[in-house]
Amino acid sequence: MRVDHIRREPAPGHDGRVRLAAEVSYDTAPRGQETLWFEVPASHGDDLSRSGNPWTAALLPVAATLGEDLEVAAPVDARLLEGAERVLRIWADWYACTSIVALRAGESSESEAANRGRAGAFFSGGIDSFHTALTRRPLDELIFVGGLDLPLAAHEAIEDVRRSLALAAGKLGLPLVFVRTNWRETRAREVDWELVGHGALLASIALALEGRYGQVFIPTSGWTEDRWPWGSDPRTDPLLSTRGLAIRHDGQHLDRHERGAVVAASDLARAHLRVCWRSADGTNCGHCAKCRLTMLMLEILVGLDRCPSFPPGGLPLEVIRRMRIDAPWDARRLLAYRDLALRDGRTCLARAVGRALGRSAHASRWRSRIRRLRRRRSLGPLLRPLRGLLCSGLVPAPKRWPSWLEGTDYPGGRSVRTHAPSRRES
Repeated sequence: MRVDHIRREPAPGHDGRVRLAAEVSYDTAPRGQETLWFEVPASHGDDLSRSGNPWTAALLPVAATLGEDLEVAAPVDARLLEGAERVLRIWADWYACTSIVALRAGESSESEAANRGRAGAFFSGGIDSFHTALTRRPLDELIFVGGLDLPLAAHEAIEDVRRSLALAAGKLGLPLVFVRTNWRETRAREVDWELVGHGALLASIALALEGRYGQVFIPTSGWTEDRWPWGSDPRTDPLLSTRGLAIRHDGQHLDRHERGAVVAASDLARAHLRVCWRSADGTNCGHCAKCRLTMLMLEILVGLDRCPSFPPGGLPLEVIRRMRIDAPWDARRLLAYRDLALRDGRTCLARAVGRALGRSAHASRWRSRIRRLRRRRSLGPLLRPLRGLLCSGLVPAPKRWPSWLEGTDYPGGRSVRTHAPSRRES
């Protein structure tokens, strides 16, 4: 894989915006070139990188997934190159689906490593990013990225979200920088977004604006006690820093409900909160697992009637009982929510949460077996409805919890190792 023809140019069809673009060619099929780009307001055009740093971070998970060496036809910061090599080793230790590849680029000069001083933070409007926006100081700007959970073609939805987040950022006294990228519309779509993709992409966006920032914060996705591998992780994100720009992972010292308590206490955050990644219009659908887990947390903390960013009608107990979770961290969060409900004397709510845990635990015992059988062409169509039946509550729950609820196995059927990286790599 090679990156060349790096250039800055006016963004087509978007007056007042400028694009940092490069041509990426691949060694494996489908062969050929494609253009990868980042787009920012024209007022920030002089802050765009002139180095190979953003392309190294952006294409690192692509190269590791495809098993192709990465060559960047531009200088790359020595610290970033060393950190990227360490990230590759950590991913290879965590996952069976990535490769350690060679990285080749010219070394940047010391003059390109000057610290610019501004501090930015990524801001999607979710629990974690609102927590960073509310608590992290000093902070000069918030960064919203279009083209991640909402596709670039959803112009109106992206603009609606941008306006909402700009209003929230303005009330916090912080400007909002709007960035667009087509990363998820390139061969990066072959990358596992959750396991390796999103931390490196966010770091690359910060590096694309390395002429503007001295440090950029990536809001955490987890908690220090969580040792499950993840694409944005305090063990890997900071390794994608340069001598002039520090990438920082923020908020991992608090659990999800602790960060949620900070956000729930803010009228501003509750009015603009946006957690859904399934909704096509950028609002909270209220039906997906992420929406319902967040709604449950907010119901316990402050009451959903005080959260106008979610659909009206609340979260009925029957819906809570029928919730299905697939991940160990979500199971641990549900246990924490159950304890909070019991602390507040809401026993009916606590029992509903316990029922959801029991049903999910029961389903998990059979999910991996069904997945293996479905690979057989003759059995696949017959077994497809069985997964829903196991989660319907019609089958009795088991007497003991499965291993993944204790955090000893990773759900979802992807090839992943669950042990932490060695001391040498962390």
